[in-house]
Amino acid sequence: MRNVHSHGGRAHHRRFEGRRPREVGEIGPNDEKITAVLKQLTGGAATGPQVKLSRPVESGTEDGVVEDKPPTPEAEQSTMEQMVGTFSAEAGLQSDVRVLQELLSAVQKGDVEKVRELARPEIASRALRLGLTPLHWTMRAKGDEPRKNALEIAEILIEQRAELDKQDDELRTPLHHAVMNRFGRMIRLLVEKGASKAVTDRRGKTAHEYAVEMVGKEENPAQRERAQRVVDFLKPEQSLH
Repeated sequence: MRNVHSHGGRAHHRRFEGRRPREVGEIGPNDEKITAVLKQLTGGAATGPQVKLSRPVESGTEDGVVEDKPPTPEAEQSTMEQMVGTFSAEAGLQSDVRVLQELLSAVQKGDVEKVRELARPEIASRALRLGLTPLHWTMRAKGDEPRKNALEIAEILIEQRAELDKQDDELRTPLHHAVMNRFGRMIRLLVEKGASKAVTDRRGKTAHEYAVEMVGKEENPAQRERAQRVVDFLKPEQSLH
Protein backbone atom coordinates (compact mmCIF):
# COMPACT_ATOMS: atom_id res chain seq x y z
CA MET A 1 0.00 0.00 0.00
CA ARG A 2 1.29 3.46 -0.89
CA ASN A 3 2.33 5.59 2.07
CA VAL A 4 0.23 8.75 1.91
CA HIS A 5 2.89 10.67 3.88
CA SER A 6 5.79 9.68 1.61
CA HIS A 7 5.23 12.37 -1.04
CA GLY A 8 7.38 15.31 -0.11
CA GLY A 9 8.17 13.75 3.27
CA ARG A 10 11.95 13.83 2.81
CA ALA A 11 11.83 17.51 1.88
CA HIS A 12 9.84 18.28 5.07
CA HIS A 13 12.20 16.13 7.13
CA ARG A 14 15.29 17.92 5.83
CA ARG A 15 13.79 21.27 6.88
CA PHE A 16 13.82 20.14 10.50
CA GLU A 17 17.10 18.17 10.51
CA GLY A 18 19.08 18.71 13.69
CA ARG A 19 16.00 19.98 15.61
CA ARG A 20 14.04 18.01 18.13
CA PRO A 21 10.29 18.32 18.67
CA ARG A 22 9.35 20.57 21.60
CA GLU A 23 7.95 18.68 24.56
CA VAL A 24 4.41 19.38 25.75
CA GLY A 25 4.52 22.31 28.20
CA GLU A 26 8.06 23.33 27.23
CA ILE A 27 8.57 27.08 26.95
CA GLY A 28 9.66 28.27 23.54
CA PRO A 29 12.14 31.07 22.81
CA ASN A 30 9.44 33.71 22.34
CA ASP A 31 6.97 32.62 25.02
CA GLU A 32 8.88 34.39 27.77
CA LYS A 33 8.57 37.73 25.95
CA ILE A 34 4.81 37.33 25.57
CA THR A 35 4.41 36.19 29.19
CA ALA A 36 6.36 39.24 30.39
CA VAL A 37 4.05 41.55 28.42
CA LEU A 38 0.94 39.89 29.84
CA LYS A 39 2.29 40.12 33.40
CA GLN A 40 2.98 43.81 32.90
CA LEU A 41 -0.54 44.44 31.64
CA THR A 42 -2.21 42.47 34.43
CA GLY A 43 0.06 43.70 37.21
CA GLY A 44 1.70 40.31 37.55
CA ALA A 45 -1.47 38.83 39.05
CA ALA A 46 -2.15 35.14 38.68
CA THR A 47 -5.81 35.78 38.02
CA GLY A 48 -7.37 36.95 34.78
CA PRO A 49 -7.83 35.45 31.36
CA GLN A 50 -5.83 32.30 30.78
CA VAL A 51 -3.94 32.46 27.52
CA LYS A 52 -2.88 29.33 25.72
CA LEU A 53 0.09 29.97 23.48
CA SER A 54 -0.18 27.89 20.36
CA ARG A 55 2.00 27.33 17.32
CA PRO A 56 1.23 26.17 13.80
CA VAL A 57 2.66 22.69 13.33
CA GLU A 58 4.11 20.89 10.35
CA SER A 59 3.13 17.25 9.88
CA GLY A 60 3.93 14.62 7.28
CA THR A 61 7.49 13.60 8.20
CA GLU A 62 8.51 10.10 7.34
CA ASP A 63 8.33 8.89 10.94
CA GLY A 64 4.94 10.48 11.47
CA VAL A 65 6.22 12.78 14.27
CA VAL A 66 4.52 16.15 14.53
CA GLU A 67 7.23 18.77 14.75
CA ASP A 68 7.11 22.39 15.85
CA LYS A 69 7.27 25.00 13.12
CA PRO A 70 8.75 28.27 14.41
CA PRO A 71 6.68 31.33 13.50
CA THR A 72 8.14 34.07 11.36
CA PRO A 73 9.21 37.28 13.16
CA GLU A 74 6.30 39.08 11.49
CA ALA A 75 3.77 36.50 12.75
CA GLU A 76 5.26 36.62 16.26
CA GLN A 77 5.06 40.42 16.35
CA SER A 78 1.46 40.31 15.13
CA THR A 79 0.52 37.83 17.86
CA MET A 80 2.07 40.00 20.55
CA GLU A 81 0.37 43.17 19.25
CA GLN A 82 -3.02 41.42 19.21
CA MET A 83 -2.55 40.21 22.79
CA VAL A 84 -1.37 43.61 23.99
CA GLY A 85 -4.33 45.30 22.28
CA THR A 86 -6.86 42.88 23.77
CA PHE A 87 -5.51 43.11 27.29
CA SER A 88 -5.11 46.89 27.11
CA ALA A 89 -8.76 47.30 26.04
CA GLU A 90 -9.98 44.98 28.82
CA ALA A 91 -7.78 46.68 31.41
CA GLY A 92 -9.01 50.11 30.27
CA LEU A 93 -12.67 49.07 30.48
CA GLN A 94 -12.20 47.57 33.96
CA SER A 95 -10.44 50.74 35.07
CA ASP A 96 -13.30 52.94 33.78
CA VAL A 97 -15.87 50.80 35.62
CA ARG A 98 -13.96 51.10 38.88
CA VAL A 99 -13.65 54.88 38.50
CA LEU A 100 -17.36 55.16 37.63
CA GLN A 101 -18.28 53.15 40.75
CA GLU A 102 -16.19 55.49 42.89
CA LEU A 103 -17.67 58.54 41.17
CA LEU A 104 -21.26 57.40 41.73
CA SER A 105 -20.47 56.72 45.39
CA ALA A 106 -18.95 60.19 45.78
CA VAL A 107 -22.00 61.78 44.12
CA GLN A 108 -24.40 59.99 46.45
CA LYS A 109 -22.34 61.04 49.50
CA GLY A 110 -22.11 64.64 48.31
CA ASP A 111 -18.30 64.51 48.29
CA VAL A 112 -17.45 67.48 46.08
CA GLU A 113 -13.66 67.07 46.11
CA LYS A 114 -13.85 63.38 45.23
CA VAL A 115 -16.22 64.14 42.37
CA ARG A 116 -13.87 66.84 41.13
CA GLU A 117 -11.00 64.34 41.25
CA LEU A 118 -12.81 61.50 39.45
CA ALA A 119 -15.13 63.16 36.94
CA ARG A 120 -13.98 63.12 33.33
CA PRO A 121 -15.79 63.30 29.99
CA GLU A 122 -15.50 59.60 29.07
CA ILE A 123 -17.48 58.47 32.15
CA ALA A 124 -19.58 61.54 33.01
CA SER A 125 -22.56 60.18 31.04
CA ARG A 126 -22.15 56.46 31.70
CA ALA A 127 -24.37 54.34 33.93
CA LEU A 128 -23.98 51.05 35.80
CA ARG A 129 -27.56 50.19 36.73
CA LEU A 130 -31.05 51.43 35.91
CA GLY A 131 -29.45 53.66 33.29
CA LEU A 132 -28.72 56.27 35.96
CA THR A 133 -25.72 58.47 35.19
CA PRO A 134 -23.84 60.55 37.78
CA LEU A 135 -26.00 63.54 36.82
CA HIS A 136 -29.18 61.52 37.36
CA TRP A 137 -27.94 60.51 40.82
CA THR A 138 -27.11 64.13 41.63
CA MET A 139 -30.75 65.07 41.01
CA ARG A 140 -31.82 62.24 43.35
CA ALA A 141 -29.65 63.45 46.25
CA LYS A 142 -30.96 62.55 49.71
CA GLY A 143 -29.78 63.87 53.05
CA ASP A 144 -28.50 67.26 54.14
CA GLU A 145 -24.88 67.04 52.93
CA PRO A 146 -25.55 65.47 49.49
CA ARG A 147 -28.39 67.90 48.86
CA LYS A 148 -26.37 70.92 50.00
CA ASN A 149 -23.49 70.03 47.67
CA ALA A 150 -25.58 68.79 44.75
CA LEU A 151 -25.53 72.06 42.83
CA GLU A 152 -21.73 72.26 42.87
CA ILE A 153 -21.45 68.58 41.92
CA ALA A 154 -23.87 69.07 39.02
CA GLU A 155 -21.80 71.99 37.74
CA ILE A 156 -18.64 69.85 37.85
CA LEU A 157 -20.33 67.05 35.90
CA ILE A 158 -21.71 69.45 33.31
CA GLU A 159 -18.23 70.96 32.89
CA GLN A 160 -17.06 67.40 32.16
CA ARG A 161 -19.66 67.22 29.35
CA ALA A 162 -22.28 65.14 31.13
CA GLU A 163 -25.25 64.72 28.77
CA LEU A 164 -28.11 66.90 30.00
CA ASP A 165 -30.84 64.92 28.23
CA LYS A 166 -29.46 61.42 28.80
CA GLN A 167 -32.38 59.06 29.50
CA ASP A 168 -32.37 56.27 32.05
CA ASP A 169 -34.10 52.89 31.74
CA GLU A 170 -37.46 54.63 32.27
CA LEU A 171 -36.48 57.21 29.62
CA ARG A 172 -36.30 59.94 32.27
CA THR A 173 -33.75 62.73 32.00
CA PRO A 174 -32.00 64.45 34.92
CA LEU A 175 -34.66 67.17 34.60
CA HIS A 176 -37.41 64.61 35.24
CA HIS A 177 -35.59 63.49 38.40
CA ALA A 178 -34.98 67.05 39.58
CA VAL A 179 -38.73 67.78 39.33
CA MET A 180 -39.72 64.55 41.06
CA ASN A 181 -37.22 65.31 43.84
CA ARG A 182 -38.54 68.88 44.27
CA PHE A 183 -35.10 70.29 43.48
CA GLY A 184 -35.82 73.86 42.34
CA ARG A 185 -32.18 75.01 42.12
CA MET A 186 -31.29 72.01 39.98
CA ILE A 187 -34.25 72.51 37.66
CA ARG A 188 -33.11 76.07 36.97
CA LEU A 189 -29.48 75.00 36.46
CA LEU A 190 -30.37 72.23 34.00
CA VAL A 191 -32.65 74.41 31.90
CA GLU A 192 -30.19 77.31 31.87
CA LYS A 193 -27.46 74.90 30.70
CA GLY A 194 -29.67 73.73 27.83
CA ALA A 195 -31.68 70.74 29.07
CA SER A 196 -34.80 70.08 27.01
CA LYS A 197 -38.23 70.54 28.58
CA ALA A 198 -39.88 68.48 25.86
CA VAL A 199 -38.40 64.99 26.49
CA THR A 200 -41.00 62.40 27.45
CA ASP A 201 -40.41 59.31 29.57
CA ARG A 202 -41.75 55.77 29.16
CA ARG A 203 -45.14 56.97 30.41
CA GLY A 204 -45.18 59.72 27.80
CA LYS A 205 -44.77 62.50 30.36
CA THR A 206 -42.55 65.57 30.29
CA ALA A 207 -40.91 67.12 33.34
CA HIS A 208 -43.57 69.84 33.20
CA GLU A 209 -46.36 67.28 33.55
CA TYR A 210 -44.70 65.79 36.62
CA ALA A 211 -44.37 69.30 38.04
CA VAL A 212 -48.13 69.77 37.65
CA GLU A 213 -48.70 66.53 39.60
CA MET A 214 -46.40 67.78 42.37
CA VAL A 215 -48.54 70.88 42.93
CA GLY A 216 -51.52 68.68 43.75
CA LYS A 217 -49.50 66.70 46.30
CA GLU A 218 -48.37 69.73 48.31
CA GLU A 219 -50.50 70.50 51.38
CA ASN A 220 -48.39 73.34 52.75
CA PRO A 221 -49.35 76.63 51.04
CA ALA A 222 -45.74 77.86 50.81
CA GLN A 223 -44.58 74.58 49.28
CA ARG A 224 -47.54 74.57 46.90
CA GLU A 225 -46.58 78.07 45.77
CA ARG A 226 -42.99 76.96 45.10
CA ALA A 227 -44.26 73.94 43.18
CA GLN A 228 -46.47 76.19 41.05
CA ARG A 229 -43.45 78.38 40.24
CA VAL A 230 -41.69 75.27 38.90
CA VAL A 231 -44.73 74.50 36.73
CA ASP A 232 -44.67 78.04 35.36
CA PHE A 233 -40.92 77.91 34.77
CA LEU A 234 -41.15 74.71 32.77
CA LYS A 235 -43.54 76.30 30.33
CA PRO A 236 -41.86 77.72 27.20
CA GLU A 237 -40.24 81.15 27.50
CA GLN A 238 -40.55 81.30 31.30
CA SER A 239 -37.91 81.98 33.97
CA LEU A 240 -37.70 80.97 37.62
CA HIS A 241 -37.17 83.87 40.12
